[in-house]
Amino acid sequence: MKIQTSTPKINEDQALKVFKRREKSSKILLKTELLYAPFWLMTYRYQTVEDSKRRQTKSYRRILEHLTKNTGPTQIIEKRVSLVADAVLGQIAFLKGGDASRMVDTEIDVKEEDVIRISLPISRVVGKAESELKKRLLSTYMWKTKGFNLQLESSQVLYVPFWVGYYMVGQDKRIQIEVMNALSGEVGDSWHRGIIEAGILRMYQGMIEAHPKNI
Repeated sequence: MKIQTSTPKINEDQALKVFKRREKSSKILLKTELLYAPFWLMTYRYQTVEDSKRRQTKSYRRILEHLTKNTGPTQIIEKRVSLVADAVLGQIAFLKGGDASRMVDTEIDVKEEDVIRISLPISRVVGKAESELKKRLLSTYMWKTKGFNLQLESSQVLYVPFWVGYYMVGQDKRIQIEVMNALSGEVGDSWHRGIIEAGILRMYQGMIEAHPKNI
């Protein structure tokens, strides 16, 4: 299947060295693999009407003007903000820069078993994304705005590459995973690990449902 993604900055040998350093006598590395997890990239355009006089006052003056409803010249501000929501758990994060599409730099053909499936369509994450964005805007423009308008300008799926290390742990031989972001090299992020764990679990559940006689 073809996916839109970003080119990994961390290769397999680099990931293997990191995973090997996390081995212990009771935690043995079994294998590593590269999986692609789906994220929704969303770019919003928003407008806000700002009181130019309030921009120049200190916080106590802003509060006083708000309470007395004094008004001054207004200025329309238009900006863009980018958010990302994973399509497995639905958690939201803000991105630096105004255009999320810049994160996508290549289209590749990969095996389906290397791709974590989308569990949450865009319709399931837009509401939460807009709610988080409104909270941030209210915090940013407190006492300085007369309102703002939000518009979803673009959205697309980005499959982020993650290196996954599988370990056998303890005498009961439990399987544990470590997750590395193949773009940044970051290891141990609880959000990323949760996405991969949930995605792998659903992949195996799908295999069981598709081939129940083999279990």
